[in-house]
Amino acid sequence: MPQQKTDLMRSTVSGNSENMTLLGRWPYGPCNAVFVEGDYAYIGNGAVMTILDISDPASPVQVGEIETPGVVRDIHVSHHHAFVADGQASLRVIDVRDPSRPVEAGRYTSGGYTSKVCVHRQLACINIGLDILILNVSAPSGPELMRRINLTENVSDLDMKTIVEKIYLFVANHTGGFRVFDINDSENPVEVDSIEDINPVYSVTISGDYAYVVGYSYLYIIDIKNPEDIELKSAFYCSHGMEEICVSDGYAYITDIYYAGLWIIDVSEPDNPHFVNYFIGNISNPVWDVHVKDRHAYLACSADGLHVLNVSAPETPVELASFDTGFFCRHLFVINEYAYIGGGPSLHIYDVSIPENLQKVGSVEINGGYTSEIDVIGNYAYFVCRDGLWIIDVSNPDEPSVTGSYHTAIDASAVYVKEDYAYLASWDGLSVIDVSNKSNPTEITFIKTENRAIEIDISRDHAYVVAVGSDAEPNLLVFNISDPINPVLACSFNIPDYSIYDIDVSGMLAYVVSMSAGLRIMDVSKPDNPVEIGAYNEGFSLTRNITIKDNFAYMTDGLNGLRIIDVSKPESPTEIDGFRTHAYGLFVQGNLAYVTAGVGGFYILRNELADEIEHIPTHISMMQNFPNPFNSETTIRFELSVPERVTLTLFDINGREVATLVDDVLYNTGSYEIEWSAQSLSSGIYIYRFHAGDHVETKKMILLR
Repeated sequence: MPQQKTDLMRSTVSGNSENMTLLGRWPYGPCNAVFVEGDYAYIGNGAVMTILDISDPASPVQVGEIETPGVVRDIHVSHHHAFVADGQASLRVIDVRDPSRPVEAGRYTSGGYTSKVCVHRQLACINIGLDILILNVSAPSGPELMRRINLTENVSDLDMKTIVEKIYLFVANHTGGFRVFDINDSENPVEVDSIEDINPVYSVTISGDYAYVVGYSYLYIIDIKNPEDIELKSAFYCSHGMEEICVSDGYAYITDIYYAGLWIIDVSEPDNPHFVNYFIGNISNPVWDVHVKDRHAYLACSADGLHVLNVSAPETPVELASFDTGFFCRHLFVINEYAYIGGGPSLHIYDVSIPENLQKVGSVEINGGYTSEIDVIGNYAYFVCRDGLWIIDVSNPDEPSVTGSYHTAIDASAVYVKEDYAYLASWDGLSVIDVSNKSNPTEITFIKTENRAIEIDISRDHAYVVAVGSDAEPNLLVFNISDPINPVLACSFNIPDYSIYDIDVSGMLAYVVSMSAGLRIMDVSKPDNPVEIGAYNEGFSLTRNITIKDNFAYMTDGLNGLRIIDVSKPESPTEIDGFRTHAYGLFVQGNLAYVTAGVGGFYILRNELADEIEHIPTHISMMQNFPNPFNSETTIRFELSVPERVTLTLFDINGREVATLVDDVLYNTGSYEIEWSAQSLSSGIYIYRFHAGDHVETKKMILLR
């Protein structure tokens, strides 16, 4: 993996938005696809197709790459063009006649999700959920839809072949079995045969007179000499977890996504396949794809990148080389000019001072499982992974190093660091850890929770813990932590959707999101008695994270991307914009939103609406009324740097209360004006008192009749 981005040939990025500007993108990610043609291997590298010169398979060399809108899921190269199944962006056609400078030649966007593509002669077939789309690609610049075939089950994989001068399409139809279509007349495809009792099936490849179909635990070999009268020849049991298959020189090579390996099966006798080898080598991540050419196997090994094996002797394959791609961008924390990103069991640091030119500066491996959360305070990053809390010295971002660690008995989920204490949420409760000695963090107290504690936020002297479990159990727990050694449960609250996932507390408001029920806004001015005051739920799916900044709620929605909600009126939140991409982690700093996209790297987006806000208060204050003196009407202006409950009361010169202008009303961050009419009051000097949270302020006004 290069330490900085090379010159990428850019393509249009998904996420049309009027008010969100894409400033920078790190598109690299796990390797999920590989195709070999001639002396070149075309591999998925997150949202990049990377081209490697493999004329010497033991020493692959990168020669070119092109960024794609979505994650590269599948690749098929034909007639100097790479056809890329690009997830939500459907099909991209890349001209690769000059491998050092690939350029997009055409595209087809269906509005669905594409994970498979196969090309034969002038036809390309892609999958969209239950549908197969047959495209005419004789003009690569403008793929033309010829026919859409609708099936009753999801399409897992596709392959095509000409048999006796007819083109046939072979389909792995998941729980619908194996199906064959005559598509010689591409506008009028006809299903000619099927085998429905072998399911689920995940992939298919055609070699010679046979179709090799991977099922849940079996390799099925099907005679297709007559595609309209197919026959199951044999079924060979391997193991569950098989994904993709390639057949070469009488051997079937099948990837394993559960146990991170490669099955090698002798299929020279289709009636009698037999086991040859199961290769693991240095592979530790799922193997998603395989392509075999000239007795070399090229494996797309997720976060392990591309691995090259010499399989001239399939009984004893030899690992020759590997090429690192990106990683799964999970959680992140941004401070000053650096982004700290967790990917698998690693912390990666990026210089984001120039968003248009992101630079990776350092990384460190953590022997503790996948990232759950990151918090950065001063020169230390607090890295939560499955096995607990790791403290990393990041004073030199180029060379971060582990300083100390604290191990939990069960999966850790989240951390919030305040002063010398780290509050660690794990699946069995809340730990308070003394981190004053960074090399030896020590637990000082532990509170067991009935449900799994998965997220935590702290405001003032209270910790707000999200717990998930039974729908009938409390899922928001509030602890008084004024004495960190002895936290006290102030209250437990049940929000009627047990899939809540994240919380952000700002002033007197707590913003809670669930994976499917959207946003809930709670008044926590009385922490022992939270009250729901507002909600927004329009089309949310897989909502994971929320951050509140300047009256905007930024939320990541796994299927819909980054969504922005106006919460200036907490009782009636309104969605105003977003950016469509796969969204996982989130951090907001100023008017910039940093979004991790899982296998698709991460984005830096600027909220142009935030730029339009003229003034964001930095403290709580009340201004002198205007005009003053006044005849009958005047205006009182106040500002809140955090949401607070406000009371504004008017007294005469003798201290008697004569009017209440605002009576314990909850206001969000911002500037406000209260217009008041003196009505029947007589001329004189009056005093008005402003009370917001712990802030109290008084001023004089003069009424002249």
